[in-house]
Amino acid sequence: MSEDKVWDVEEYVKPPEGGSVVSIITRIEVTPSQTLGTCPESMRVHSSTCHSDDDCIAGQLDMQGNGIRTGHCVPYYHGDSKTCEVSAWCPVEDGTSDKGNIASQKSDYLKHCTFDQDSDPYCPIFRLGFIVEKAGENFTELAHKGGVIGVIINWNCDLDLSESECNPKYSFRRLDPKYDPASSGYNFRFAKYYKINGTTTTRTLIKAYGIRIDVIVHGQAGKFSLIPTIINLATALTSIGVVRNPNSLGDLGQVGSVW
Repeated sequence: MSEDKVWDVEEYVKPPEGGSVVSIITRIEVTPSQTLGTCPESMRVHSSTCHSDDDCIAGQLDMQGNGIRTGHCVPYYHGDSKTCEVSAWCPVEDGTSDKGNIASQKSDYLKHCTFDQDSDPYCPIFRLGFIVEKAGENFTELAHKGGVIGVIINWNCDLDLSESECNPKYSFRRLDPKYDPASSGYNFRFAKYYKINGTTTTRTLIKAYGIRIDVIVHGQAGKFSLIPTIINLATALTSIGVVRNPNSLGDLGQVGSVW
């Protein structure tokens, strides 16, 4: 939960993005009451800051920006800085309204998990913190920036043994490039639209950060069977030639090379 909102499962678990993928929202940046108009560009955008109109080229579109520049240098939303004005959904996203839905936990938060490799290996219920820890990541940092964690399940079973001996082996690792600023983390945006007085359309833009879980399953199993064993043995024997060594004494033979 965040400071003034309780999140339920419909809000913090996004629908699967694939057959074995689910995303869990851990932090959001909310930009409320956006309308189409003109406003200062976000200071997050490269070269958006300015001192005069000469620093802003009218009609210029920054591919990392939020809209088309009008050619005016205007005061920013807060502080004494100025940025180039853009025609866009206003106010633009600047990350000032930041909310998390991960409650503060005690230091032993990651030490209690329903799943246990030894006592309860079939249980599919994991604490999110447990998965992040086993992947070697810091939970606080990952929840803030988002990321992609792979849950690798490996089944390697001998079917001659009892079913209790066929257990999954879990491993966890981070899949997104952690140290690449251009593609590290995981986030996406969505908007909620409203009508004011039945005419003006407004929206609330939400940038959601989350931990995406990709489930990857590998497996193999085998069982002893007499007939395939005999066939394989016969095939192997036919590949071995037994030749008589003319230089040997008596009737001793010598095993030839394998073809």
